[in-house]
Amino acid sequence: MSGPTVGLGPAELLEGHVLNGRWKVLEARHRNPGGTGQSRSSCYLGECSKSHERVFIKAFDFRHREIQGNIKELSWMLDEFINEAEVLEYCNGKKLSRATRFIEKGVVTVSGEPVHYIVCEHAEWTIRDAFPPGEETIPLHTKLIVIRDLISAVRQLNGAGIAHQDVKPSNAVIVKGERDTLKMTDFGSASCSERKAPPHDALNCVGELTYAPYERLYGAAGTWYQRRIGCDMFLVGCFAFTMVVGVPVTPVVLHGIPAELRPDVFTGSSYSEVLPDLIEHHFKLIPEFTKAILPESICEPFTKAVLELCHPDPAKRGTPRTTFCESTQYSLERYVSLFNRLAVQTRLNQRS
Repeated sequence: MSGPTVGLGPAELLEGHVLNGRWKVLEARHRNPGGTGQSRSSCYLGECSKSHERVFIKAFDFRHREIQGNIKELSWMLDEFINEAEVLEYCNGKKLSRATRFIEKGVVTVSGEPVHYIVCEHAEWTIRDAFPPGEETIPLHTKLIVIRDLISAVRQLNGAGIAHQDVKPSNAVIVKGERDTLKMTDFGSASCSERKAPPHDALNCVGELTYAPYERLYGAAGTWYQRRIGCDMFLVGCFAFTMVVGVPVTPVVLHGIPAELRPDVFTGSSYSEVLPDLIEHHFKLIPEFTKAILPESICEPFTKAVLELCHPDPAKRGTPRTTFCESTQYSLERYVSLFNRLAVQTRLNQRS
């Protein structure tokens, strides 16, 4: 199941407009042609007409005329827009340094249609563009530092009760400052335990399916922590694997199980029917890929971390020593330290 989708139209015609008498829309930021994320918005580079501060603008076109009479669909989209803006405002209020800074939200009329927009701080690059996953020319210690910083960013969000749920290389960005900082952006799939549940909270999968946790593709139920924070933990492990191997964990493992057990054709009634096969191939295939790429000195701890973070059984996901409580089971603190240690070790090995 997926949320409603509507053509964007006027939101794609924002170039040259000045929003709220302040933000000049400069040029469109086109999506990755190979990406499979939902096209629910149009993105732009903008700048403040007075200070010339560069900003990121995300525009939403609800196409009132095309959905005339469909109050439920319109309500869905408005609630999703409000949720994204309010989660970003919540991050500002909590002074979360690893979330892109929210500036303002508003509405502008384009071609007679209202276009809602969100203005955030500008980021120089996405991780996908700056450090392409699987790229062999990027030093391994650099990839490990990126992974460490990504885990640190998600850990900060989770600690504030926010589940991002769409953690991937294109949604992690580098913001320049006194020190370049990796931050999370695009909170369109986020849920916050301190706020009213957004419409997408009822969906099995809310982010990109290529990276989705196995259980979400099968519609498995679970507690809020398992479905949301547990999802982020899986996505963190998938990110680490993707940065090194070049492909996400999910398709690698799903390709290995019998065809009749894959999510698009499975006709069984319970995720537990598929779980044994998923566990078998999860623990078999992931090490095969990492051993082919990583040096022996760090392969074992790296692989172990990915196996834990992406465990097919949400009840066993995370650090084995802390599985007695959901809030500590899904803690990412240990993994920040682990990947920092692996980065330092790899750099020392490269120098010797």
